[in-house]
Amino acid sequence: MPPINQDARRKSFMYFLLFFVITIGVITTTILFSFQVPFKENQKLRKEMDRAENEKAFLQSFEIKLEETMNLLDSVNLSAENAYLMDSKISRNIDQMLTMSSSDSLSIKGMINVIIDNLKNLQLAKKQLRDVNNGALELEKKDRRIETLEGEVRNYQQILLQQRQPSR
Repeated sequence: MPPINQDARRKSFMYFLLFFVITIGVITTTILFSFQVPFKENQKLRKEMDRAENEKAFLQSFEIKLEETMNLLDSVNLSAENAYLMDSKISRNIDQMLTMSSSDSLSIKGMINVIIDNLKNLQLAKKQLRDVNNGALELEKKDRRIETLEGEVRNYQQILLQQRQPSR
């Protein structure tokens, strides 16, 4: 004998089966996303770590160039005969630092550009100081030459005065 409420049972079983499949789907999706999110976070963190390591390596090489350039700038005005050679080395180092900073994507790019601009300004100021010092030396030499020439003129004037005075 078949049950009287067979349609109601079938309908209830289908609802149960539908809700069971939905529940299993939600649980499966939750488990899948809970595994996927850490993987994506790990990839993102690895990219950040690689970028930080690249920036650290850049800053180390930039610091070496900066120290070398600063040493050259400190000693450029000490000897006049090597000044042009040192000036060209300084310009080359500044250009290298500029190309280094433009090739990398840095978080401190603005600060690096300010440092490079300050180095350029310092180099220009050192050159102007050297020119002023050279001009002062030239003026000093010319002043000494004028003094010696004035002394010679006085000597000649005395000789002429002595020759013009009648002998007594």
